[in-house]
Amino acid sequence: MSLDHCTVQSTGFGTPGFQAAGNELVVMMTRDAGELPAAPGAEQMVALLEGRARLVCGDERHELVAGEGILVPANLACEWQATEPSLFYRVARK
Repeated sequence: MSLDHCTVQSTGFGTPGFQAAGNELVVMMTRDAGELPAAPGAEQMVALLEGRARLVCGDERHELVAGEGILVPANLACEWQATEPSLFYRVARK
């Protein structure tokens, strides 16, 4: 599924779906069952390892399930909400 701003990719466990280049990366792993803090600014890749979540970026809405990831462009204001207990893996460039 692809819309104007974000690209959803089914990575399949153990399959490298994304690459990042830059001097420094911020890597976070979060287990949550509600809203996640926004990380505006840098481009980021978020993989959903467990559960289900919703991402709203402007007029786009993405429903993700375990095993999917999404690449969010820099400076795009987005809201994350875990729709069931979930484990997120987020990588962003500093």
